Amino acid sequence: MAATKRVKPKATVSIQNLEQADAVLAEIGEVQRQIDTIETRMNDAIDEIKEGASLQAQPLKERLERLSEGLAAFGDYQKEGFFKDRRTIQLTFGTLGFRKSSEIRAVVGKKLADVLDALKTHKFFEAIKKTEKVNKDVLRDWTDDRLALVHAAREEKDTFWYEIKEAEVRHG
Repeated sequence: MAATKRVKPKATVSIQNLEQADAVLAEIGEVQRQIDTIETRMNDAIDEIKEGASLQAQPLKERLERLSEGLAAFGDYQKEGFFKDRRTIQLTFGTLGFRKSSEIRAVVGKKLADVLDALKTHKFFEAIKKTEKVNKDVLRDWTDDRLALVHAAREEKDTFWYEIKEAEVRHG
């Protein structure tokens, strides 16, 4: 069964007393158990289909890899022949070619962490990626005055919730 979580529902069913509320909780637990059973069967079927498809596709993937490696070897072998004066060759069923590319890497004996440290030391901050995000967990501990300084505000809510006692539903 899925992990129990608190639910904050919108009021749509009329419940008159605690006995009715308990009966609704029992029904919710049973409906959720049925949904979980259906979803488990669905996921098992999906996993089985994926495994079958993977086994069926494996020889084709291996053949594709061998064919690609063959083209790469052909390209390397013929680089000074077919590709001496041109970078790309158009064929009936596709295109072959070489292209210049560059890759940035750390020099021998250093790691990218060393590169990052050197970027910071030399203040080359434009070459450092930054991911910024508001940390609401920290803001929860701030005073309202401090929140106002950063254009934030605390909004208090009193929301209804419930939790299902799954063990009781299964044995009840």
